[in-house]
Amino acid sequence: MPSKAGNFASQNRTKTRKENACFASMIIIMNQEHANKHIACTIRNCKNHCCCADYCSLDKIQIGTHECDPTEKACTDCKSFELEQ
Repeated sequence: MPSKAGNFASQNRTKTRKENACFASMIIIMNQEHANKHIACTIRNCKNHCCCADYCSLDKIQIGTHECDPTEKACTDCKSFELEQ
């Protein structure tokens, strides 16, 4: 039969893990790093890339082109891209 002290220590470890996860989430939110699930992005060296998932952290982005008459995907660009320093 487990002792009450052992059970209490186990509950405290679980609570501490949950608190640490919550604290980490708060830090991410405070840094305004959130995954905008409407803008998928795999450009990890962009300043606006979400730190935790393949999404952009911006509320909206600007899409443009470097061509006069774009005819392919490769002709389009994310004008919101900023190189992460």
